[in-house]
Amino acid sequence: MTALETRFKRLLSSLGCDDQSSQHWWKVISDSYAEPHRHYHALNHLANMFELLDQADLDGHSRVAVALAIFFHDLVYDAKRKDNEMRSAELFNQFAADLSLERHLINRVCLFIEATIAHAVPAQVHDAHLTLFLDLDLSILGMPPEVYDNYALQIRQEYSHFPDDAYAAGRADVLSKFLAREALFLNESMQERFEAQARENVMREIQALKKEPPL
Repeated sequence: MTALETRFKRLLSSLGCDDQSSQHWWKVISDSYAEPHRHYHALNHLANMFELLDQADLDGHSRVAVALAIFFHDLVYDAKRKDNEMRSAELFNQFAADLSLERHLINRVCLFIEATIAHAVPAQVHDAHLTLFLDLDLSILGMPPEVYDNYALQIRQEYSHFPDDAYAAGRADVLSKFLAREALFLNESMQERFEAQARENVMREIQALKKEPPL
């Protein structure tokens, strides 16, 4: 049993889930994240998010919500579609119904998952742990250059259906919009830890995509 499987089954046990349902939903998750078209959005991405989550100070209820959001946020991932997040939230709702989870928890996890569409906190939402979750999802941006460059390569593989010129233009546009934000990271501790390196990494990738010389 892998560390992720153990974590998932312990989480479900804490929610009153029986072994049969726990095994079923682990198979759904492990099969989905092992799909052959995934290169970055796979189980290792979840493991990296949990590694950082374990270093954060959260109350028990919030830790459960963030953990569920991590497991389910990329459950559906197809780079050719635009509705991955909403379909992932729909599957989480099926899971929640199976476990008879409380409505407050269901709504909170769905909010977290759907917030990854724009990677921003919706207006009038004040949840410090939503900002943490979004930052965990983007933490790869602030990793050492060699780790980031491997991530960039994996994203290119996931979008291999695009020709090079179209991919470069689209990817550079997405990254430029991130770079234009006042801050890439919303959580104070994550910002202090990752912001500077993330901006260097993103700028370097944009320059490579545009075939510009480094500054």
